Amino acid sequence: MSKARVDQQSDEAYYQKSLAFEQGMVPVIMKDGNIVTGVDGLLRTLAEIVDAWATHTGKSKEEAYEREFGWNGGDGYYGAFEMTAANITSVLTRSAEPVRKRLKLLYNAVRNNNLSKWLKLAAIELDRKAKGKTARNWRIRTHAQKVEHGIVKSDVLDEELTPGFAEDSGLGEKLVGAQLDELVKIANRERDIHKPFFRATRDEFSPTAHSAVLAWKPQTMKANGERRFLASSGIVVEDRETLRGSEVSDPAISDSEIDQIAIRKNEPVSPAFRARFRADANSKTNWSQGRDYYDIDLGSESALIAHKVKARMDAGISGSTDLMLHAFQWLGVAGDEMKTLRLALAGWMMANRDHSFYEVLKAAEAYGLAFNPNPGDLYEDDANLYPLTKDLFNNVLPSEKGASPIFPKYYLSQVFKESLSASLLDTGKTKEEIHVELRDDDIPSWMTEVMSEQDTAELLRLRELVRGLVINAGDSKSQKLKKIRDIRKSSPYVYLGNVFGVLRVDSMLDTFVRKFHPASSMENDDPWIRFAEAGIPITLLKYRTKEHFVLIENLRVAVQNARVISDKLEEKNINRARIALIRKGIKEKEVNIIQNGLIKKYHDDVVLSEEKQSDAQKMTRMSQLEMIASMERTSGVWYSWGNKDMLDRYVKAPSLREATSSVPSAQGSGLYISSTLSRSCSYGEKPGQRVLVVTLNNVPTININNPAQKEKLRRLVPPEGSLDVLESAGVYGNVIEILMLYGSGNFGRLTTNEGVTLIQDVSIIPESELRKEVPKLTDGAKLNFMSQARDYKLDITPWERAKSVSPLILDAHDIPIPPPLPFPV
Repeated sequence: MSKARVDQQSDEAYYQKSLAFEQGMVPVIMKDGNIVTGVDGLLRTLAEIVDAWATHTGKSKEEAYEREFGWNGGDGYYGAFEMTAANITSVLTRSAEPVRKRLKLLYNAVRNNNLSKWLKLAAIELDRKAKGKTARNWRIRTHAQKVEHGIVKSDVLDEELTPGFAEDSGLGEKLVGAQLDELVKIANRERDIHKPFFRATRDEFSPTAHSAVLAWKPQTMKANGERRFLASSGIVVEDRETLRGSEVSDPAISDSEIDQIAIRKNEPVSPAFRARFRADANSKTNWSQGRDYYDIDLGSESALIAHKVKARMDAGISGSTDLMLHAFQWLGVAGDEMKTLRLALAGWMMANRDHSFYEVLKAAEAYGLAFNPNPGDLYEDDANLYPLTKDLFNNVLPSEKGASPIFPKYYLSQVFKESLSASLLDTGKTKEEIHVELRDDDIPSWMTEVMSEQDTAELLRLRELVRGLVINAGDSKSQKLKKIRDIRKSSPYVYLGNVFGVLRVDSMLDTFVRKFHPASSMENDDPWIRFAEAGIPITLLKYRTKEHFVLIENLRVAVQNARVISDKLEEKNINRARIALIRKGIKEKEVNIIQNGLIKKYHDDVVLSEEKQSDAQKMTRMSQLEMIASMERTSGVWYSWGNKDMLDRYVKAPSLREATSSVPSAQGSGLYISSTLSRSCSYGEKPGQRVLVVTLNNVPTININNPAQKEKLRRLVPPEGSLDVLESAGVYGNVIEILMLYGSGNFGRLTTNEGVTLIQDVSIIPESELRKEVPKLTDGAKLNFMSQARDYKLDITPWERAKSVSPLILDAHDIPIPPPLPFPV
């Protein structure tokens, strides 16, 4: 435990110092001449395009600037300024303007979709010229946003673009070859969308009609689905982490930025407002922050990848970085210039805490910009810092006990850990003794029983942070929510969320808040959290309606409030609530598990019958196994063989666990899958059998080959238990919603729909997989697969003629637990 506490403090120090270091990186990055030159080069390119647009649509530059750069949605972003023609001209032409404003101007042109518009129309013109078609005016309709007397207005304008725009804008030199062909295809495809409305007589452009020209990379799209919006709901702007005007430096906040703040505050744009804003060091900018707007889905794939390298996440992998780098590619940026602009984007987004350094570099990875994410190396590898070098950041963090220069990696070092070991008070308590204390704080034993020393140290630190909160009687609800949100950004909360899932860590947090701040009126009204605190398994809560949740809560309250008379529980209200649940379609055996588990939680001194005691133990074990399953996630394509009707039922079933509940197997019911097409093909031998393609995306998993999970499972069973730890811990008998991997890990039992896609369309199987696996199929399975392939217009003749092999022999690790019996037709 002493070592675990030191490791926890070391990790937390690294987490906090990483944030401090990133804030210190910003001025170094944004003042660097290479960064300024790179951003200015892009601005000149953009100015050339918009100047050509003004000429070829018959507008003045001033009118074109306001219309083409306006984007109301970005007026609360870092570096936003009043988008008048004069202010825009100043940013485009004056090198004294802050880099943040120059990047903001670039960002507006990307986010309002006007860059997509310019690229598509230039591509159409170039394509027509290449095909020998007559040059002509191009009719378009643009939904625009512009500033008039300090007020942002939206309007719709029909325009004609005259020939020559592509050449005069400079895009003619940049859009060539395959790049031009791709743009033309996108332009024609997106133009067809508007045919029913405009009969293809014009193209329509809007700030909300996002074009595939700047589509996110698949990696970014996936990662952005692993975060939640409106994370600060209920917290007023005054209580959020908005930057103060006095914190904006290098250079200081400008007049046009303050004017935009006045507009958002519905105050007059005036010298008087600027003076008041500057005079008060606590004046807030109202630039929203990414880390304030988003919550990361802890336990998601992107969160776990970051967790593995101890990387701090603020708002998720940066979609804005993806958009901007995609835009830069179209504008001819490549190689080292892309790396330079990557660092510029990192500086811009770290300044306002919109994204962490890791989140920006991880998004850029999709564009071939490799980086070193390893703990500490993230901030010291010159390749990550290009065009700057590590030595330029030597003085960002203050020296520590004679060690200089200091980088975040120091706080993971043995030297730092030894200093912690000397300063931390050794309580001399074992993990088990600490767990007793935690139970006194209402953390249930079923949770602590699956915790390692490191998990326990993190939970102790979470308790310490909550206990140290200062929640005053006069605090508003917004202020209280902000203090709780700060805890959710802490290192121990993030650790526990990534190991055990958001629902579990929130229930721990909620328990501590009620324990140490009972008068704070911070009772969590989320039923999922309440049920998690009560120990009700997530498996038994899925696919329930709001009415079901009300009835489950009625049962929980009835059990909690039931009186104990002469060692017996008064069950009248409990039975009434129980019957109501059964009548609404919840299986009686599941209701029994919930009811008796709750009795055990709230009335541990009541003697239960053997059957009820078994139900109570089952609820506890299901919840424990769900926690353990959160530790590992599985992604990839797996396979299952069966008859068509059966597979159809699985595809359509809202609950895979219930749909497969009658599958006979020694390892329990479920959908049995294998890691390759051929591995279980002996179950595809019978005529008419087909294969189900099972796509897994971050599915909670209990893996027999995961040492950390095996250790936790062993803690749940007596030493004399079965040699098969999955069996001893009850994984086979408790059909919770997870993926269970057994044997050598190439076979699994699937009982969850979370992150799972089932499909019989074998044409989605990658060619590389088909090339490798089809020759391995047994004769009967190959005939069946050929038939199924024809149904989906997949030609497997390049591979099916390869010599057949004998049915697959399981390796030694799989022999004790063979694949399941075929499902009865």
